[in-house]
Amino acid sequence: SVADLNQLKLKTAICISAPSCHLRMKSFSILDMADNEVVQIDVRDSSDFRVLEQLKTFQADQISPNLISFDLNLISNILTLYFDEPVDVSSINTGKLTLQSAFNSTPSESHTVLQGTKLTTDDGLVAEIQLSNLDVDLIAAISSLAK
Repeated sequence: SVADLNQLKLKTAICISAPSCHLRMKSFSILDMADNEVVQIDVRDSSDFRVLEQLKTFQADQISPNLISFDLNLISNILTLYFDEPVDVSSINTGKLTLQSAFNSTPSESHTVLQGTKLTTDDGLVAEIQLSNLDVDLIAAISSLAK
């Protein structure tokens, strides 16, 4: 599922390359057409993996995250960003975020964040940014923005 894949992407030491990706399974996890159980794979350490149990093909994550929506609370000064796949919150450059009144806004109808502080510390689908009072005052001063 998408949720399972997103949880796997958050685990930065698992399945990031072929050598870091192995599969363990219980005997009752899969049955063949005659109801015979799959042979269980027990793992105590990396030497327990036989060649047959290692990953056969590996495709690294090459999907860029998309911003799917955002919330702007001008009372709490919080900008919340929602993504379709996990993001590394430490990589967010708040100075590159610009709020606009429309798709084709002029510079006078937009505001680029001056002093945003990342509140979210865990990587994931949601990132919260605390806007400074100056940012909020400048946003409020733009008549076509955030009304």
